[in-house]
Amino acid sequence: SGGVDSIREMRQLADGKILAVGSVNNHFGVMRFNSDLTLDTSFGTNGVTETNVGNGYYADALEVDQDGKILLGGTRHITRYTSDGQLDTTFGTNGVVTDTHVREIHDLAIQPDGKILAFGRDNNQFMIARYLPDGTVDFQRNYNDNNGFGHYGRGVTVQNDGDILLVGKSFSPHKWGLFRIDTNGVLEEENFVDLSGTGA
Repeated sequence: SGGVDSIREMRQLADGKILAVGSVNNHFGVMRFNSDLTLDTSFGTNGVTETNVGNGYYADALEVDQDGKILLGGTRHITRYTSDGQLDTTFGTNGVVTDTHVREIHDLAIQPDGKILAFGRDNNQFMIARYLPDGTVDFQRNYNDNNGFGHYGRGVTVQNDGDILLVGKSFSPHKWGLFRIDTNGVLEEENFVDLSGTGA
C-alpha cells in the first residue's frame, strides 16, 4: 500500500493471519494479512486501519488480548481495536487513550487480569504505565541508572508469578538495564550491564 510509511511490529494470530503495525500516512496504522500473505480485505478498510492521533505519530508496539482485541502503543497514545479493525469505543475516548504517561511506547504487555502495561521512555527515563482494561491509568513509574543518560525502555513481560520484567538501554554510557518490579510497580531488583564498544 502506497500509504504505508513504516512497519514496526508484527504478530501471527492463532488462525494464521498476520498483523503488522507502524505508520500509515504518518498516522497510527495496523494491517492484517491472510496466511497466504495477501491483504485481508475484511479487516479495517481493505485490510488497513489508520488512526489519526497526531501527524507523524506512529505505532511501535502491538499486543492482542484474550478477546482478540488489538492494542497499539506508540507516540503518546494507546489505541484499541476490535478484531475486525474498528476502534473499540469502550476503551479510553472512542478507542484512544491520549493521556499516556510514556512519551514513546516501545512495548506492551497484558496481565492475566486484563490490565495493560506500556513501557518506553519519557524525559530520558525508563517509564512504565499501567492501565485498566477500559484505558484508565492505574499507575506510572520511572526507573533509572543515576550514572546514565538517554534511557530507552525496550521490552516488558509478565512472569508466571505476576512480577514484571523490564529491559532497556542507556546511550551514555552504553548500558543495558534489567528490572524486576512487583504487581504494584515497586522495584524488587535491577542490574545494569556495561556494553560500551560492543555495538549493542
